[in-house]
Amino acid sequence: MSKNDVIRVTGVIFCLFAVQGFIRAVVSMFLGKSLDFSFGSIPGSIALPLYILLLVSGIILVSKTKPFDNEKK
Repeated sequence: MSKNDVIRVTGVIFCLFAVQGFIRAVVSMFLGKSLDFSFGSIPGSIALPLYILLLVSGIILVSKTKPFDNEKK
């Protein structure tokens, strides 16, 4: 696994982690609870910017690295 692949996988993991944070909050809102973001024990006022930062940094990492060998270009 090359350095490029590790950076690309890290970007994908960041994106997935951020998306699950958004989805978890929205699903709980649809189930009758308030829209509340939490990042571990960090409250929502700090957690939402952290999820946004993870999503943006993941997208940047994926877009700036070369595709995997078996990935279509």
